[in-house]
Amino acid sequence: MRCPALLTGSLVLILVIAGLPVATPAAPVIIEGAPQTGWSVGHFSQTIDALYSGLAALGCPISYDELMVASGAAFRTAWWPGYYSYLGQEATPEDVLVIGAEAAGGGAEHVDHTSVEDAWTTACGSLDEGFPVLARRGAGFRLICGYNAQGQMMYVRDYNCKSAAYDVMPFEAPEPPWPMKGGHDVVRLSYDRQAKPPALDWPAILDRAVRFADWPPQQKVYGIYVFGLGAYDQWADTMRRGPDRNGVETDVELLEYMAQTMVETRSCASVVLEANATAHDSFGEAANLYMEEATLFTDFLAALHGEPRADRAAIVQSMVANFGLPENREKLAGIVEQAKMIESEAVDALRVALKDLQAKGNEPAPRPVVTEVQPAPVVAEPPQPPVEDKTELAKAHCAKGRELKAAGQPEEAAAELRKAIEADPKLVEAHWVLGWVLIDLKDKEAAKAEFRKVIELAPDTDQAKEAQKALERLGG
Repeated sequence: MRCPALLTGSLVLILVIAGLPVATPAAPVIIEGAPQTGWSVGHFSQTIDALYSGLAALGCPISYDELMVASGAAFRTAWWPGYYSYLGQEATPEDVLVIGAEAAGGGAEHVDHTSVEDAWTTACGSLDEGFPVLARRGAGFRLICGYNAQGQMMYVRDYNCKSAAYDVMPFEAPEPPWPMKGGHDVVRLSYDRQAKPPALDWPAILDRAVRFADWPPQQKVYGIYVFGLGAYDQWADTMRRGPDRNGVETDVELLEYMAQTMVETRSCASVVLEANATAHDSFGEAANLYMEEATLFTDFLAALHGEPRADRAAIVQSMVANFGLPENREKLAGIVEQAKMIESEAVDALRVALKDLQAKGNEPAPRPVVTEVQPAPVVAEPPQPPVEDKTELAKAHCAKGRELKAAGQPEEAAAELRKAIEADPKLVEAHWVLGWVLIDLKDKEAAKAEFRKVIELAPDTDQAKEAQKALERLGG
């Protein structure tokens, strides 16, 4: 094991105390292939993002969206009505790291240590075996992909890393190593590259989603966090009140992060439920509702930000000013209350599916391929298919458009959805999704036209009812 002790004093004495052999430091150990992570790629879960990156480096084909859903993170809601802390975004009634890793066919083992030296030894030992490790850093985790014994350096995939290169961080005693904070918690990942990825266990996923929604507000997790549908009420109350009940100023950047997280989590739920629509009739309904909720929180962000600004300091200043106006807080509170109504409808759809699947005793549904949305290379347009293939072409463009919307690329999504409508003008799903994309693009009149088209093409359907609600919110 190539793991140096980090105590001061005689080198030989250090190695004897640490129980490590005296040896010349070997070459760095690095596990290649971990994806770029964090806000720069539109991921806002500091826990699931690190897990996804580690599993991907091991060859696991599960997508980020699937991992969010399988772990339950896509259905989680939390709000802290008193003092504000970024830790609230990663708190959860269950260990999403372990659940997510097992759902992907891998493993995540928490190993607590009493010293920095022991944490280093565990991390290096896991990397020697070919498995990356996760290390706690504040609210979430970072992925450690390698180490260099010479100089005590860790190769870390930082959550906000903006390049393909790993960050190289010093690991120095007696200070806790970056990014290991909070009890030297190290999570060893494992994955069998030869094993077939398991199917999604929908009864377990739906049960977790419903329990998260029904979490009693009085049963607080970690002392003070509010989960489930009750969190929306606390959130709306905070918006109207401004400073919390203790007089502490609301952290607008946390508020922004909460809304961004809700956009992401509900978009992930929508994408995966839509991809698995054949598992139960209610999945399509829930997928549409979750996409609608994600769009509402996009509106929340727009109302909080105000006019577009390029400079981050100016954005924060604008958010503080906007949140200081009672009429703006009332608007934000109204959006949160609308989101709760939509969330309630989505959870009710999941309750129906859960009851049916439990009654049937179904085996987990086969896992479809839900790939990560990547920027497409510029290529020449493919030749148009025969007329009989137009419907399938339209469905393919529509699916791509939905994925691009979930990935936060509305302009690209709109282009794909318009191609779908060009191929099949009667494809209701394309008009439906395009309506929400156009809201993201602030083109409300065009969005209204798409929702009217949904009602025209599919009257007396749940989708038509939701389109009518959207029209009413848009002012007709």
